[in-house]
Amino acid sequence: MALVGLWGAATSTAFAQNARLEVAGHLGYQWGALADETTKDEGVDSLAFALGVHAATTFGLIVDYHLTRTLLLEAVWDQQPTQLEFIDRFEDTTAKLTDLRVHYYHAGLVYSSSKSTKQPFVGMTAGLTRWQARDGASESGFSFAPVFGYKTWMSKRFGLRVHTRFWLTNVQAGELFENATTGFSYTHTKNTWTIQMQLGLAAVLGI
Repeated sequence: MALVGLWGAATSTAFAQNARLEVAGHLGYQWGALADETTKDEGVDSLAFALGVHAATTFGLIVDYHLTRTLLLEAVWDQQPTQLEFIDRFEDTTAKLTDLRVHYYHAGLVYSSSKSTKQPFVGMTAGLTRWQARDGASESGFSFAPVFGYKTWMSKRFGLRVHTRFWLTNVQAGELFENATTGFSYTHTKNTWTIQMQLGLAAVLGI
């Protein structure tokens, strides 16, 4: 039994060191706001209104290509089916506006400090965020995302990965989610950055 255990550890370690491509389907949970507005109250900025993205599950695909044993090129597609909300901080109310899908299309680099089967990692990706409302209105913006996580190989071709990712997206000033049919739009008075936080779990297939 000891020999079998040693052989399994050796083979999975060898795979972790020699794999070139990893494909992972992930499921997670994501939350964060989209755009906040402030008002001046005796010279002090106070939060007034906001567009919110309701916290919800998220899913997607992660593809990693090994440039070296510890440096990976990572491509990410992520989607969150959720809803767009209007938040009135004066009245302390939240109202659903429409169903919403949040898409992220990213690529970047990931570094792992370990060559064994247990691999903590850190990385950074950048790309496009797209918010697609069910009524047809949509917005998009540049985004980047630091990621921190841990991956472990269970066998030569199968592993598990957990990660925390912070999506930071630039939201331009102007009319957001303008709909020609309903006439709805949300006036965003200044350029801001919004953040969504994701906790994810992924099954990894080595190719």
